[in-house]
Amino acid sequence: MNNEDKIADNLWWGGQPQDINDYKYVIAVNHLPKYHINEGTLVIVAPLQDGYKIPDVTMLHRLADMVNEYSALGKTYVHCTAGINRSSLIVALALIKRGGNPRDVVKLLRQVRGSDVLSNEVFEQWLYEESQN
Repeated sequence: MNNEDKIADNLWWGGQPQDINDYKYVIAVNHLPKYHINEGTLVIVAPLQDGYKIPDVTMLHRLADMVNEYSALGKTYVHCTAGINRSSLIVALALIKRGGNPRDVVKLLRQVRGSDVLSNEVFEQWLYEESQN
């Protein structure tokens, strides 16, 4: 699996990188990043847990809004450790907020990054339920 995959204009997501090269915005949803950050890159660190409980819903929406705002302004990377669940949850929610159908968004992420994407069924189910609210 590649470390990073492009999912939309100015939007990539994936696992923990070695370096942040030419990204203008980085949203890290794991612990404090351990990589070189170029001057001028804005890094947001918002650790989320990958488990059988949905993280704070307000924070999830805020992060998804940031993804949409930042990717409209420049090259943006969203990552967790492996790029499977936490970063996929945020990217999926961002794409749904752009008007994407939740099931189509999940299918697209899996086509791009692999069948393990959103293997956390709690996260996947929450996306479907949240989009109906």
